[in-house]
Amino acid sequence: MITESERQSIIDAEHLKMLSVGYWVWGGLMAVYSVFIGAYFGFIGFIIMSVPTGPDAPPDFFRWVFPIIGTFAFLIAGSLAGLQIANGFWIRNRTHRVFSLVIAGLVCFSIPVGTLLGVASFLTLLRPSVAALYERTSFPPAPPAPPVDVPEP
Repeated sequence: MITESERQSIIDAEHLKMLSVGYWVWGGLMAVYSVFIGAYFGFIGFIIMSVPTGPDAPPDFFRWVFPIIGTFAFLIAGSLAGLQIANGFWIRNRTHRVFSLVIAGLVCFSIPVGTLLGVASFLTLLRPSVAALYERTSFPPAPPAPPVDVPEP
C-alpha cells in the first residue's frame, strides 16, 4: 500500500513529464511556424522589391517594410520556440521553476493550445508538492569522498 505522499509524488512526476512533452511539441510547432513566417514575409518582400521604380511606384522605404517586419517576426517566433523547447528540458530536469512559470505566461498568448499548456503549467508548477520536488533537485548532493588509503606506521 502506498502512502498519500508517495501517490502525490507519482502524480506530480507524471504531470511534469506530460508538461515537458507538451512544451517540446508546441515548441517544435512554433519553430515550423517561424519558418513559415520568414518564408511568407520573404516572398512578399521579394515581390515588392521587384516592382519597378518610377513616379507611380510606392516610396522606397516601403520596399523594406516587409523584410524588416518578417525578420523581427521570424526572430521572435524562433526565440519563443527555442525557449519552449528549453523549458521542456528544464521541466524534465526539474530546474528553473520560476523561468518555467514566466514561459507559461508567455505561452498563454498562443490561443487556444498555448493557453491550455500555460494554464496546466501554472496549475502544476504552483503546487507545493511540485515546488518541493524542484527544491530537492536544485542542488544535487555532493558525491561521497573517495576512501583514503593511509599507510600504517
